Amino acid sequence: MEQIKQEKISLLEMARGALAEEVANKAGDIAVNLADPNTDWKKPRKMVITLEFTTDETREIAKVTATTDVKLVCSKPVTTQLMFGHDNNGELAAVELSKQSVGQQALDGGEEPERKLISLGKKEA
Repeated sequence: MEQIKQEKISLLEMARGALAEEVANKAGDIAVNLADPNTDWKKPRKMVITLEFTTDETREIAKVTATTDVKLVCSKPVTTQLMFGHDNNGELAAVELSKQSVGQQALDGGEEPERKLISLGKKEA
């Protein structure tokens, strides 16, 4: 066996640093998810690094497979209310309900925009 320089490195530096790069990328995904105001701040995010070692009968060489998996927090649900009816063609449609009437001025100075019809594309039987 050839002489190997006795410099110790982290397991993360295996595969010429590919695992460290993958861990950094996944940590970036976690950071983005943590900063997202549409996610629950209380729930933890996780990164799992799995190292799998396999060898043959001689046990001289081991194959190491590294995988990373992250568990992020889903976005908070978005809810609204729809009122169903029919459009001018007799197809089922919906309109999103709001607190104000169209054109009514809000306390913040804004104005309720015109409601848009949500086409559901089905005729009633």
